[in-house]
Amino acid sequence: MFPEESKPYVLTIHGIRSRGEWQERSAALFKPYYRPREFKYDEYLHATLSFVWLALQPLVGILGLLLVFAIPLLWHPFGNVWDWLLGVISLALLWTLSGLLASRRLNRVAAKFATFWGQTVGFGVPPHIVAHSLGTFIAGSCLAKFESIRAGIVIFNGCVLNRHFPWGDLRNAFRIRQVRNEIARKDWVSRVAYLLHGSIPKMGHAGVLGFHAPPHTYTWNDPHRVYWYCEKDCACGIKNEGLTAFVHNVVYPELGHNDISLGPAHAIAFWLPALWGIPSLPYIQFRELCIECRKAEREHLPILSELEAKLRKTCWGWTEGPLEARLRRQIKSRLKQSALEEFDIGQIVSLAVRNLWVAVANAVEHSGEEAYAVNLNPDQALLHAVEATLANANVTAHQGSATPTPGRSSGIGL
Repeated sequence: MFPEESKPYVLTIHGIRSRGEWQERSAALFKPYYRPREFKYDEYLHATLSFVWLALQPLVGILGLLLVFAIPLLWHPFGNVWDWLLGVISLALLWTLSGLLASRRLNRVAAKFATFWGQTVGFGVPPHIVAHSLGTFIAGSCLAKFESIRAGIVIFNGCVLNRHFPWGDLRNAFRIRQVRNEIARKDWVSRVAYLLHGSIPKMGHAGVLGFHAPPHTYTWNDPHRVYWYCEKDCACGIKNEGLTAFVHNVVYPELGHNDISLGPAHAIAFWLPALWGIPSLPYIQFRELCIECRKAEREHLPILSELEAKLRKTCWGWTEGPLEARLRRQIKSRLKQSALEEFDIGQIVSLAVRNLWVAVANAVEHSGEEAYAVNLNPDQALLHAVEATLANANVTAHQGSATPTPGRSSGIGL
C-alpha cells in the first residue's frame, strides 16, 4: 500500500440538486491510490431545474415573465408595439439583474471551494479534480480567478463552462496538467446552460460540444482510445494524432447529464486509467485477460499457457512494448551484474508474468480491500510482481549483496 501522506489528493465537486452521493462511491475507488476529499455545498440543493436561469434566480425570473405579459395587457388589452417593447426591455433588464445576482451567488460558492482547496492541499502537490455539472463551473471559476490554485488532471462531466475557456493560459502558467472533458451528447442541461452565456461569464455548453481552443484541444469519438501512444519501434505501432493536445473532449453519444456519475463502473473503466495516464481499452483488456488466466488455472484448463503467452507478448500501451520486455527491463534494473549471470532471466520473467496476473485477479476479486485493490493499477501491480518474484527466487535486489537470500513473503496479496 502507498503511505497515506505520499498519495496525491483527488477533490470531487457535485452539481445542483445533489448531495453528491457519487462522491462517496468514487472515494472508495480512489482511496488505495489517492486521498479523496469531497467538497459539499447547499446553495443549489433545492433548485428545480438544472441551470435554467429560472432555477438560479427563480423570483427574479418569474417577475420578468410577468412583466413581459402583464404590462402590455394592463395598459392596452390589445397592446401595441411600444407596450410590448417596454415589456421586452423590462425582461432584458431583469435578465441582466438575474445574471448579476446569480454570478454573485456562484462566486460565493467558488470562494468556498478556494478556501477548501487551500485548507486541504496547502503547499502540497497539485490535486486532481473530478467535477460534475455546476461543480465544473465552480472548479473552472476558481482556476481562472485564483492564481494560487493549481491542479494535476481535471475530469469534467456534464460541463457547463464556456467552450472557449482559457485552458491554454492556465497551462502556460503551469497551473494545469491535463483536462478530460466527458461529453454526453444527450445532455440537455449543458445545452440549456448556453442560454446563460450572455448573463453569467464563463457559462456555456462545453459538456455537449466540447472545449474549442486548437491546438490545445482534441475530440475523441472513441473514449477507449484516449492517451494511447507508443514509440515508433513498439510492436503495436499505435500513434495518437491528438497527443500534443492536453484538453481531451471525450464523446459518449448515448449518455445524458447524470449518467456518467451514477455508478462506479464508469470511474473504474475511465477515471482511474485517466488519472494513471494509461489508455482505458488496453487496460480493460489486460485486466480481463488476467482474470481469464486465474479462471484457467483454477479449472486446470490447458489454455492457460496460451493466455499467458498472449499476456506477455502484447503491448498494453502503458508497457511501451510487449509486457515481457517491460518486465525484463524492470528485473535487470533491480539486479546486480553477478546476479544476472547466475540466474535465468527468462525464467524469472515467466514467474513474474504469473505473479502479475495473480495480483491483478486478486485485486479485482478483493477490490474492497486496499491491500489488494492497489494492484488494480497495472504499473503498481507490475512492481509488486517483480518484487515478489525476486524474493521467491532468492534473488537479491540491486541495493543488496549478490548472494542468495532466504525466501520471504512479499505481503502484497499474491
